[in-house]
Amino acid sequence: MVAAVGFGLTSPVSLVLPIAIYLAGLGMVLPQGIAGAMSPFPERAGAASSLFGFVQQSVAALCGAAVGWFLGYDAWPLALGVAAMGCATLGLWLATRGIRQAGAKR
Repeated sequence: MVAAVGFGLTSPVSLVLPIAIYLAGLGMVLPQGIAGAMSPFPERAGAASSLFGFVQQSVAALCGAAVGWFLGYDAWPLALGVAAMGCATLGLWLATRGIRQAGAKR
């Protein structure tokens, strides 16, 4: 989406298609990630699930408000918001790789 906006392609298809691909991947990975994160604590799965949902919806609301605040006549705030959250997710995944590997060896 950042490349599309950078090249000036702001048609609905050039904005919707990248986010649809991103969300399709998220839809395939997120349920397994949540289940994997809660599997070490089956006695607290309900609390962990509700906490995850609360944090996810709170961050989404804050990001949506920020994008709406900065949204003007171009799609840069939307593209940069999605790219920033994707990069933050990748950074968090890379930063916790050692913790996940240590937990798998148990």
